[in-house]
Amino acid sequence: MINIEKYRPANDKSFFLEYNQKKVRILIKRIKTVKDHYENLIKRDEMALDEGYFKYRVDGINSLLFSKPIDVIFVDWDGKIIHISENYVVNKLSSPVKDSKFSYYLHRGSVERFQFKVGGILKHFKNK
Repeated sequence: MINIEKYRPANDKSFFLEYNQKKVRILIKRIKTVKDHYENLIKRDEMALDEGYFKYRVDGINSLLFSKPIDVIFVDWDGKIIHISENYVVNKLSSPVKDSKFSYYLHRGSVERFQFKVGGILKHFKNK
C-alpha cells in the first residue's frame, strides 16, 4: 500500500479515512457550504482516485447536484456503515437514510476497490 503522507501533500483541512481500524489511501475534505459543494462536487469533471469529501448530518442524496457518478457511503453515530450507493448516477434522487451522521462522497469504484461493506466501521481523522 502506498504511504498517503508521501503520496499527496495535505493541508490542515484534510482528513484520512480509516476502515475497520486500517488507514485507507483516501484523503478527504469536509464540505461545509454551498460554495464548497459547487466547487468540489458539481463544477469538477472528475474526482481523483485518492480523494473524497464528507458532509455532516446528511439524510439523503440529491444527485442533481453532482457532475459525474460517484460512490456515496452513509455512517451512523458510531461510524458503522448503514448505507452504500455505488456508482450513484446523476439526475436521480435517493430515499432518505435515517440515523446518518456523515456521508462520504468518493471516486466511482472506491467501494469495490476498498471493499467497504454495510456494517463495517468507517471513520475519519484529522491529518497530522
